[in-house]
Amino acid sequence: MNNEIIDRKIKAFDYNEARIKNALNIRKEFLKRFPKDKLLSLTKEEYALGVEESRNDSFCYWLETKLEPLGNIHGGTARKFGVFYGKIGKTEKKWQWSKWTNENFDIVKQELYNLVIAGEKRDYDKIEQNELSPMFKGKILATYFPNDYLPVFSFEHIKYFLKQFEIYEYTSLEKTKKQLLKIKNNYAQMKDWDNSKFMYFLYSSFPELKEKDKKEIDEETPEIIAESLQIINDTRNYFPKEKKGYKKGEPYKPDYEKVVKNRNNIGKAGENAVFEYEKKRLSDANRKDLADKVEWISKIDDSQGYDIKSYNEKTGIEIHIEVKTTENDNPDNISFYLTDNELNRLKKDNFCQIYYVFCINKKTPKIRIIGKEKLIRDFDKLANPVLYKINCELK
Repeated sequence: MNNEIIDRKIKAFDYNEARIKNALNIRKEFLKRFPKDKLLSLTKEEYALGVEESRNDSFCYWLETKLEPLGNIHGGTARKFGVFYGKIGKTEKKWQWSKWTNENFDIVKQELYNLVIAGEKRDYDKIEQNELSPMFKGKILATYFPNDYLPVFSFEHIKYFLKQFEIYEYTSLEKTKKQLLKIKNNYAQMKDWDNSKFMYFLYSSFPELKEKDKKEIDEETPEIIAESLQIINDTRNYFPKEKKGYKKGEPYKPDYEKVVKNRNNIGKAGENAVFEYEKKRLSDANRKDLADKVEWISKIDDSQGYDIKSYNEKTGIEIHIEVKTTENDNPDNISFYLTDNELNRLKKDNFCQIYYVFCINKKTPKIRIIGKEKLIRDFDKLANPVLYKINCELK
């Protein structure tokens, strides 16, 4: 999404400052009442929903209802809290527990305390492993550490908002939220906003997420985890693959619009993963100076014949990376399209490489660095013409 559109959305953004100011005062009261060093001494009655004597004053009630303006976690069952007092179905009112608690409140308290400590340290792995529900964890973190955690609690919503900015890099929920915070901090008009204001901007600026959008996100924006990408430098030779055509008379009518849309989204996901991977590779090599200069070129200019500008960690020389991405998980089959512009760049640019991202929907997606010398040498054998452009003039 370009800056002009964002500028228009910022100008149109109607922010209820007074309501949020009031909610922030309530948050201060919450922190006085439930500081982290007192969490392990809470009783069930002080913690849970549904108890008559603490109906409007329990830890869970404060977070879910009193602090709703700072992020909505209504919805789903009260089991998301680990324990509550009430009915499920037609059962009598009693203490109801999530399975992981072993009906032991000490386990719930310890998990709550561990989450706050992990949040303070920004230990995303421990946050991810914590047994409390993702929605509840998100609200706790955003309440105790409002500058570090975005108050958007649905993974579907996070991915939907990222999709508006053409970002397709999804890891754990809290790590993925950081991608949105990076976007906020990259815009001069938004960088000084607190996270609550940014949350309201996202929900007010983009259409409500519909069921079809959720399905599209799952189908068309596959998760690629840059940190788990594996590099393969192959020394084997390339051989032409046997062509297989359609039998004559066999009906064949693909949904071309869906095919193109899916291919575009997969392509963007691969480019984003390589972009993040290159920054991490250079940072791991103690070249943060170079990592900060990595650019996703094709996001703003598709005419260069490559997608990512990176650097050699030893020499500092530019590397130009053309990214090709596929859902194919066969490590011995390579299939991608190459434009004439990309081919010319590959032939003339000594520092241009092709990164072939495959196994995109697996837990360990892989990058194969294509041997460009072998590809160019055997190009006529390996490449199949799939499209002809008729360019003529009538006189």
